[in-house]
Amino acid sequence: MPDQAPHMRRAKLCAGLVIAALEFVSDCLHPEITEILVIAGVVIPVIIMAALLAIITRSDEQTCERVFRLLRWMVNRPEPPSTQAVVPAWPRPPAPWPANCPPTRTRSHGS
Repeated sequence: MPDQAPHMRRAKLCAGLVIAALEFVSDCLHPEITEILVIAGVVIPVIIMAALLAIITRSDEQTCERVFRLLRWMVNRPEPPSTQAVVPAWPRPPAPWPANCPPTRTRSHGS
């Protein structure tokens, strides 16, 4: 088993060198691929921004809110505080007793 360790290290090193060499050769033989990737890296975000701008300017308020929520999620920013009054869920004041329902009697343990 210890003899396999140097063999595995050489295999991993050779695989890494082959991958690096293939990328270098493909860049040298086909520089158009690099240009296409650079153009795509610029054009695709511009198309996405144009689509988002069109959605924001031409849609209803709910869709705009969803788009802004998506954008905040993408840049990992917290949502702004709500403009609506926030009602805490707990502790709530007790509900008033209904007028048409008399209170129930409780039995004591002694009787």
